Amino acid sequence: MSYSKMTKKQLVELLQSQSEPIVEEVKEEIKEEVVKELKKKREPSAYNKFVKENYSKVADLDRKERFTQLSKMWKESKAK
Repeated sequence: MSYSKMTKKQLVELLQSQSEPIVEEVKEEIKEEVVKELKKKREPSAYNKFVKENYSKVADLDRKERFTQLSKMWKESKAK
């Protein structure tokens, strides 16, 4: 099998079965890349965007009340 045609995940699995010291370094490097790809940042949800846009309107309230108010505002905006 050609290594260039293998996915990074397949390469990690292959390297995990090896036990040479150099393989350990390469294995860690590839693992880090695979983990980064798997943990790519998601797009903010509509609610996240709403909170970001409206947070300043309720910034003077305490934390619990602030998010209670944001929740009410969100429900009202969804009802429209």
